[in-house]
Amino acid sequence: MRISGIRSAYSAMESTFEVSVYPTDLRHFVVITEVADNPGPSITNCAEFAAPQLASILRIPWKQALFIESYPADEWLGQHDPTFDRIAFKHELTTMPGFASRPSVPKALFAEPGSRPLDLHLATALQEAGCQMSTLIGQAVRLRDRAQDERGHCHVLGYDGRRYYTNKGVFASEDLVGLPTERTSRGAAHKAGPSP
Repeated sequence: MRISGIRSAYSAMESTFEVSVYPTDLRHFVVITEVADNPGPSITNCAEFAAPQLASILRIPWKQALFIESYPADEWLGQHDPTFDRIAFKHELTTMPGFASRPSVPKALFAEPGSRPLDLHLATALQEAGCQMSTLIGQAVRLRDRAQDERGHCHVLGYDGRRYYTNKGVFASEDLVGLPTERTSRGAAHKAGPSP
């Protein structure tokens, strides 16, 4: 769902995010995705203010919410799937005076470190709760092995929001060079020539 009106203590502009909630017996995964037309601070720049407001709007108990920052795939960076990172907070909340005499804003205190990659266990739990983090899981892909500077076919077994876990090891998203079917279908069409 799209949620607007998220305030920050440091900006007069309110933020808008796409928010998805994936409840489990132990926690509620709250995935906050940056939108292209967000008029205010990004989730990266206002997470400590956005998270408590979102928990309140969504009626999720603070201690049961696990917040995840997501950005759409960036083709310029060689990404095929969105990125996902955990935003880690301490349990206590505080308040800060609002920007330019506006009402005070709830603030969460960051844990150390405040932003961290998901581990595969947490990413798997998020996917089991219903979040489709990658369309490549179960697919055969071509990946570049930076150490050997060669390309190989692998099967994607998992994705943690930054790295692919394959039958041939762990690869960063920028190591993905394509799906084998892309090369095969293009090559077959090229060899066959134009259809009559």
